[in-house]
Amino acid sequence: MRREHGVDDLDYADWATTLSINRLAPVRLAVALKPNLMRAGNARVIAVSSQMGSLARAAAGNIAYRSSKAALNMAMRALADEWRSDGIAVVMVHPGWVRTDMGGEDAPLAVSDSTAGLARLVERVTMADTGRFLDHDGSTMPW
Repeated sequence: MRREHGVDDLDYADWATTLSINRLAPVRLAVALKPNLMRAGNARVIAVSSQMGSLARAAAGNIAYRSSKAALNMAMRALADEWRSDGIAVVMVHPGWVRTDMGGEDAPLAVSDSTAGLARLVERVTMADTGRFLDHDGSTMPW
């Protein structure tokens, strides 16, 4: 997939692929794992999202990626409501702006710092958190 920047150079086939990977695949995986989650104590589904999927932080560019993460957030938020009575917590997380191929060299977080923060966050998630959109440090992200 190539990275698009705005509506004028949007590749609709790439957009469909991005939506499939970032929105449909996590939901399919969660649904497939639900029987195992039902048997687990303190079951949690953690969806890796992005601040770029926040409608409150909407900006130009990266339409395919932004819309796929916004769709993931909505799907997981709905899943959180549906699975609340099953005792399965569903949380969306933003890993932070990380020095990766996508984040670039100017990103402030090393991969190790992001993953360490996410690991601590995942350990703390309870049913009280279900449906929330959280940053890697546990702070609430704007929808």
